[in-house]
Amino acid sequence: MLRWQRDFSRWVDEKAHRSVESKCQSDQPGHAMKFMLEIVEYPQKFFARIFALFGGAMLTAGLVLFAYQVYLYVDLGVWGKLPALSLFVEPSLPLDELQASSDLEKFLSSPSRQLPAPVRELVVYEELYSVVPGWFRSRTSWFVEPDRLYGLHNISTWLLDFLSIPAFACITGLIVLSLGLRVYSLSATNMSEGKN
Repeated sequence: MLRWQRDFSRWVDEKAHRSVESKCQSDQPGHAMKFMLEIVEYPQKFFARIFALFGGAMLTAGLVLFAYQVYLYVDLGVWGKLPALSLFVEPSLPLDELQASSDLEKFLSSPSRQLPAPVRELVVYEELYSVVPGWFRSRTSWFVEPDRLYGLHNISTWLLDFLSIPAFACITGLIVLSLGLRVYSLSATNMSEGKN
């Protein structure tokens, strides 16, 4: 390595080192450093933001699913019921019998107004359940075969069967969002009291 290259690399290293030191020691840290310091000093504020983000996403998902449900009702004239219990239990729809018939392709290729009512209902359910996540569905879950806590099983099954998936998502999203906003306001109060 030539002398000027060595001197230049030493000069760059010193400049970079001074720049990092000055940013760490200054009262005006960069955005990333400020964010990390805020997490360390006020972790409840960080978790409140996560809760608010998650709650807002659930609320939005519930509203979008409800809007899609309304769209399918306007388009096909059949209101597809989406009980929240179907998030945990496989829905029992007679799709297998209809898919086995040879008339299904003829029905599905025709305009939706000419479909018979049972076929329109199955199309609506198939469309809606293709959008709903099945992460928690199981044939051997506690909702299908309870081995204890039968009273809690009856209450939770009734409640989840009563609520629709969009309502369940909106209610859960509102609860989580309000919890996050409450924790955020408490942390902001604690921060302002700490500065005084």
